[in-house]
Amino acid sequence: MRERYQAVVHGAIGALEHLNLLVDTGSIPSMVDRRVTKKLGVDVQESEIVAVAFGRKSRVLTTLLPNVRLSPLRAESVTAGVGDLSFLNGVDAIIGLDVLTRSIVSIDYETRQVAFGPLVPREPTVQLEGTPPFLTVRLALAGRPIRLLVDTGSRCLVLFERRMRDRLPHLLGHGEKLLYHISGTSRLQRVPLPPLDADGTTIEHLNGFMSDAPVRRLSVRD
Repeated sequence: MRERYQAVVHGAIGALEHLNLLVDTGSIPSMVDRRVTKKLGVDVQESEIVAVAFGRKSRVLTTLLPNVRLSPLRAESVTAGVGDLSFLNGVDAIIGLDVLTRSIVSIDYETRQVAFGPLVPREPTVQLEGTPPFLTVRLALAGRPIRLLVDTGSRCLVLFERRMRDRLPHLLGHGEKLLYHISGTSRLQRVPLPPLDADGTTIEHLNGFMSDAPVRRLSVRD
């Protein structure tokens, strides 16, 4: 568990074993580092596939991976984006929802384990919704309903300013943060948030980050 939130597991792609794979529910599609494609000897080509990161869409190079293996999870013929993942410090590939949804996956941040298979019911819980191609959850911020993308690859609670300005118009920023991701960089404004309610569980004293990314084309409306 890198930096207390990045779930990195050992896995394999094709003939390459002992790779560091980042489990990222916010990645669409899965991504692989350029140096890994060179070792695999797979073709890389321009494609119409679109990667999404912090509301940005960008066209990426793609390849067809022979297979991806994480413990019992095995996915054949995976179309993945290709890019420079050096900003993730040793991560060889990002495993996104296109692969993860082929099994039941759970991440235990206390024990630092990623498990595959049926889940043990725990309380409290909130209902995940499939909003293709995302996973989302409905919560309430200052009593106002919001829908959040579930992104295990992000450390921050990021709000899209263009969708939140009418519901939370009086948030005052105090500082900025520059984040690096596959689509480039995003400059976010730090804001103190009112209490967040997750199905009866209240979380207070949260800091969030406002993004001015243009998100009109995303299918998630909240």
